Amino acid sequence: MPGVIFVTTNRHGGYYLGPELNARIPADVRQESGWYERDIQGALCAYFVPFEEADEDHVMLVIETQYPQLYARMIRGEL
Repeated sequence: MPGVIFVTTNRHGGYYLGPELNARIPADVRQESGWYERDIQGALCAYFVPFEEADEDHVMLVIETQYPQLYARMIRGEL
């Protein structure tokens, strides 16, 4: 996807979002560098960019458990 770079290593990986896509991530959870680790922060990328191939149920579960304040705002329709 234009503006997204996926990097993988032997142990882990993550996403880089270009400035335009990174601006879609809410400021309170945004990584100013544009780099997001794959397992937890990657759910933010998958939801807010969004990634078509992402498992929506898994993405929402990660956000609900790891970012409960953000999840509450999403459920209330504040985002």
